[in-house]
Amino acid sequence: MLVVALESEEVCGSGAHATTALCLDVMMRHLPSSSVRSLLDVGCGSGILAIVAAKLGVAEVMAVDIDPGSARVAAKAAASNGVTGQMTATDANVADLDRSYEWVVANVETNTLIKLADILFARVTPRGHLLLSGITESQEARVQLAYTVTGERPRFELLERNVRGSWVSLLLRRRP
Repeated sequence: MLVVALESEEVCGSGAHATTALCLDVMMRHLPSSSVRSLLDVGCGSGILAIVAAKLGVAEVMAVDIDPGSARVAAKAAASNGVTGQMTATDANVADLDRSYEWVVANVETNTLIKLADILFARVTPRGHLLLSGITESQEARVQLAYTVTGERPRFELLERNVRGSWVSLLLRRRP
């Protein structure tokens, strides 16, 4: 069992919300069996998803949140969990990052996910994975359209759809 210490309730992200639990479930099933070296957590809140990724062996984890308070809390939580060597937390805008990652996790609200579609595409390596959550079942079609139906061929293929209550997570793989 993986235990994550969180000392603050200043920001979102205790792991109890259905959207976070969906992400944790996917990560727990997929990350240990792969050799993922890099992961980006977009809208990191308290940093729980980034911390879990580091504890599952991801060597380089970047946690970003435009809220400076979230970035501070995530950095403090990384220190409390002994993963500061693997995890960096920042209040940078994901659009300003200059590299791509093997896994990108974005647990944010639907309108933000749709606005970030092009940016997140650029942050995922070819054949890399994108885990989206924060989506209600009624909004799922809009998100899938933004990520899988663009131009002449889809940018991402849907690998897995998970549901908890009325919330959905989508695991996608970037096409080469």
